Amino acid sequence: MNGVSVGLSLHSEPRGNITATIVWFAITTGATGIDKKCSKQVETLLRQGRKYGLGACIATQRIAYLNTNALQQLHTYFVGTLPRPYDRQLVSNTFMIDQGILEKTLEFAPGEWLLSSYIATGIENVPIFIKADNAEKEIEKHLNQTTK
Repeated sequence: MNGVSVGLSLHSEPRGNITATIVWFAITTGATGIDKKCSKQVETLLRQGRKYGLGACIATQRIAYLNTNALQQLHTYFVGTLPRPYDRQLVSNTFMIDQGILEKTLEFAPGEWLLSSYIATGIENVPIFIKADNAEKEIEKHLNQTTK
């Protein structure tokens, strides 16, 4: 698909006297010219959104296509398999993770990740290995119970 499609979903949950609003953007890119404008807007949201309680999650299979200034606004990173050398180099430079550690991602099985988060781990620029079990069965079970 060429162009940028942005989906917006708002969901509010009352939490005491505060209402938490979740905004979900799904952005697919492919057209020239539009990418740069969209990238700048996402960067602005990430830079200024924290002041207003906005958190962000970015998921991609081609990190090389993303704005590194925007990526530097994120504080927790999950890094999966990085088969392309350029992607490993970009992650190394952007997040200051040793290139040798990123080479190990080539050996990852499904559900294996590097987690880098100073806030969560107290370790700066040193990712830790984690394995996430497949939770699809538990999610399916929960959904079946709540829809009865």
